[in-house]
Amino acid sequence: MRFRTIAIAAALLGATSATAAAQTTVVNFEDLSGQAALPATYGGIEWLGGGWHHYDFAQYPYTASSGVQRAYRHSTLNQFGFVAGTATFGGAWFAGSTHVQFQLYLGGELVHTTGVLDLSGTPTFLASGFAGEVDMVEVLTGSGGHWVIDDVTYGVSAATVTPEPGTVLLMATGLVAVGGIARRRRRRSEG
Repeated sequence: MRFRTIAIAAALLGATSATAAAQTTVVNFEDLSGQAALPATYGGIEWLGGGWHHYDFAQYPYTASSGVQRAYRHSTLNQFGFVAGTATFGGAWFAGSTHVQFQLYLGGELVHTTGVLDLSGTPTFLASGFAGEVDMVEVLTGSGGHWVIDDVTYGVSAATVTPEPGTVLLMATGLVAVGGIARRRRRRSEG
């Protein structure tokens, strides 16, 4: 009897752990077409400050890292946040004719700054190098700020992931089963 209770509890924990694991997202802009302003909220990211655009035509050295779409904002200070509030930020691919670096923030406090990446026509990944939660990313660039960004990678943490209804139902069913087993045990030991 004890083994069955432990097995049910382990199954429940496994089901909730699988759902609660971080969900990694790669924003590659490929579902957009042509050239236009990037929506203020796109791909789970809040593109702050306006002025963010996307396009798909060939233009060296502003090469997409995957597909043809990429985004840009010609400024020396560029910011984006996360719709979920916080996320783990993996990094992004860049190409262009300047240099870039990330500054990562949580609650208005700077928590990490990357090294500087010099850009060319060959897309290069700039990793964040930070495993903690952030709520805003700044892309700092050289004067002129001529660059494109693609394949922005981030993960939504377990704390911000909403469980799917099926998972909640499975967990509730398991808890009822564990409660029933405990109640039967108690009755047997009392009688």
